[in-house]
Amino acid sequence: MNKQQFMEFSLSSGLKIYMENLDGTIALPWKLTYESIRFAIDNGNMPILHPLSDRTKEIEHNGEKFVPIVELARIATNSNYEDWRVVDNMAVHSDDLYNFSIAPNCDMMLKKTFGWKDFDICSSQMLLFQKLIEWHFNLMDKSEPFIPVTEEFNPYK
Repeated sequence: MNKQQFMEFSLSSGLKIYMENLDGTIALPWKLTYESIRFAIDNGNMPILHPLSDRTKEIEHNGEKFVPIVELARIATNSNYEDWRVVDNMAVHSDDLYNFSIAPNCDMMLKKTFGWKDFDICSSQMLLFQKLIEWHFNLMDKSEPFIPVTEEFNPYK
């Protein structure tokens, strides 16, 4: 999706924008509003987002620390299992009952149930993508620039 579409989808999640003052110094990140989308795009302001590669790492969001791919797997499999691990960019349940991943082109969530040969498309696609937007992951076209969230710079803690 393009930058404007992504920003519109992200309004309710409290997306923050990186902005520079006229003298080139960094302004504090500011929260995006519907009225400010056009201004942000016209002035080259960039959203502050997690790169999708962070989905397998622990992140902090609203005071809570978690591994996003594991939380998505719990939602996709409708389970509260605690014994998940991250293997090769997938969340894998400890008894191998479920594997969960995001397709390489990032357009769908996949799960594999024990005994099945292939991955299936998760039935809760919309909810899973809404979670990625809520947690401020970059789902824009790869050509769209953004400011990455890091441990040192995380306005969403």
